[in-house]
Amino acid sequence: MALQSADDDDLMILDDVDDQLLIEICQAAEQEKSPSRQVLHILLWVAVSKASVSTSLENDELIAIDFEIAELDSQIAHLYKQRSKLEQRKQELKRTLSNALKSSVHGFQKDAVENWRRTDYPWSKKVEHVLNTVFKLQTFRLWQLETINVTLFGKDCILIMPTGGGKSLCFQLPAVVSEGITICVSPLIALVEDQIHQLHALDIDARAINSSTSKTDAAAIMNILNNPNQNHQMKILYVTPEKLAKSKTMMTKLQKLYEMKQFARLVIDEVHCCSTWGHDFRPDFKYLNIFKRLFPKLPLLGLTATATTKVIEDVKQILNIPHCVLFKAPFNRKNLYYEVWRKDSAKDCMEDLARVITQRFDKQSGIVYCLSQKDSEDVCGYLQSYGIKAGCYHASLTGRARTQVHEKWLKNEVHVICATIAFGMGIDKPDVRFVIHHSLSKTIENFYQESGRAGRDDKQSHCLLFFKYSDVFRLACMALAEKSGNGLKNLYSIVDYCLNETRCRRDCIAEHFDEVFQAGDCHKMCDVCSRIRKATKKNCRSDAQIIIDYLKNTVTSKNRLTALKLFEQTTKLVSLNREDHQRLILRLLLDRYIKEDFHLTPYNSICYLIPGPRATRVNDLQCEIYLDVIETNKIATTVVKETTTTAEQPRKKQNILTVPKPKLRWVNDDKKVVDKPSLKRVLEYDDTDSDANENVAELNGEKAVKQHITSVITDEFDELDFL
Repeated sequence: MALQSADDDDLMILDDVDDQLLIEICQAAEQEKSPSRQVLHILLWVAVSKASVSTSLENDELIAIDFEIAELDSQIAHLYKQRSKLEQRKQELKRTLSNALKSSVHGFQKDAVENWRRTDYPWSKKVEHVLNTVFKLQTFRLWQLETINVTLFGKDCILIMPTGGGKSLCFQLPAVVSEGITICVSPLIALVEDQIHQLHALDIDARAINSSTSKTDAAAIMNILNNPNQNHQMKILYVTPEKLAKSKTMMTKLQKLYEMKQFARLVIDEVHCCSTWGHDFRPDFKYLNIFKRLFPKLPLLGLTATATTKVIEDVKQILNIPHCVLFKAPFNRKNLYYEVWRKDSAKDCMEDLARVITQRFDKQSGIVYCLSQKDSEDVCGYLQSYGIKAGCYHASLTGRARTQVHEKWLKNEVHVICATIAFGMGIDKPDVRFVIHHSLSKTIENFYQESGRAGRDDKQSHCLLFFKYSDVFRLACMALAEKSGNGLKNLYSIVDYCLNETRCRRDCIAEHFDEVFQAGDCHKMCDVCSRIRKATKKNCRSDAQIIIDYLKNTVTSKNRLTALKLFEQTTKLVSLNREDHQRLILRLLLDRYIKEDFHLTPYNSICYLIPGPRATRVNDLQCEIYLDVIETNKIATTVVKETTTTAEQPRKKQNILTVPKPKLRWVNDDKKVVDKPSLKRVLEYDDTDSDANENVAELNGEKAVKQHITSVITDEFDELDFL
């Protein structure tokens, strides 16, 4: 470097000024009272030189880090592709194994199954006699005989059988055949009351002890448990898990019953409730784990309609029955047609709902499941205005009102029940031709169980699910509060089912329940397999990047976006239509490119969206984010009839919303009613009549809806829906 002297024009050339020279120059400068300009220039040059070197090193390090991050992103993308290939291979192997085994038996060999199918056991003749003369049946359904033989043999057993498959017979018949009393643990009042009524009609003594049992009846039951050898006819006693968990007296009675060898077996209905991985976890069910410790020789029978492999393994561990016999009936109901419709607005949904019922299912029995009590009343009113005989059913109605609408529906005086999830358990109506979900279910298990109430007579029936973007986030706030902690995961499983447009609906359900299903076996009994215009997978990485970048900028500016605002503010930025834009946001949520950020207030909970753990991956050009896209904006409404599949005939829509909304015509005609203008809605729990989990209007910023004057019966309003 060349520096000009302060005293003359000569140039001083400095090459490679080392640290030692710098020290000497600094010392000389300190000795001089006023250092020369030349010395000052040297010091300045050295300082700038050192700073430049330092900055250069930092820039080099940043570049190196960027390269390393890019390399890691590339490796991650490669690993995701490899994982996808392994998943495909896994499914292929499962199909191969399924074809080789050709059996749905789990936990034991095929020869063991044949052993349980035998009809030469000491009790076999009595079993056949009771089946024919008491239950008025001629043959057993799949796994019924095997389950009965296992429990009569004294072994533990778990039976997984779809709704309507005949699980109740598997413990009711052995209870009649066996000596002693069968204790059935069930949380469902509607199911228990219905079963007791049916058993009494068959001249079988069955009773229930619960909070609504009178003191006289409770004393009589306790007396029987105290003296089981006396002349009595009680064969089945229904109790709730809460009763067993909190009543020491009851456990003492059962201990005595066991010692006298009169405790025939313990039956646990809805056994999936034991597991925190289940869709309907209840803490009191976990108390049942003491039974095998207190009564080691007591045979235990667990029943459920829906349970994954993970749930079943958890149940085995909780109940201390690791070596139990497991029977699993095929999940596939061949006579059910599955389809998903998207609803753009409440008006369109209501019109589509009314039109599909009148055109496809005129004067046929069906159920419309709604998310809230308000929804069930609104839907019922609109269907009535369309000339459809509809009735409303939810937990805020009295027991008498619910019974009336139920009985009218059974007699076909009412064709359509508009209900919350409080309705359905224990119903015995084989000719239900359709089950429509007005809103998204909370889990695939719930959807499968509720839709399974259609077509129990094995005739063709329809399962239609309406799917809306905003419903996902409405349910997400509810799922957050679930005791199991798996509410969101379970919700997103049904969202994934709805987003699918390229894969057989049955195949999606089978995968969730850890089963293997060949899509060709669907026989065009779902909207995906029967659709004329096939969907394709589109890589939407660029649109996803736009959405995530916008979300990042919003978070950086300390603002927050709900799902609706994110959709509205990015609508003009993406290349997708409105429908696919919403579906892409949901796909990004399911794949964790974006995630939820819940904020709780004293009155409700709000779900905001923020960048997720995989958000940075969208910047990688090799990143692939696929969305199922079909040519039309709306799924074609294919009508499936008994013998053939034809296109829906066009029909002009009747705008049922242009006329004043009529008052809801309640089907209960009880005269003992009072006006409850400020009655607030209460919660209803999953598949039960419990008041624990239905969407509450107040929790969602809605005003409490006034009850119709004939909807409340004074002396029954305070009744409990739990046993």
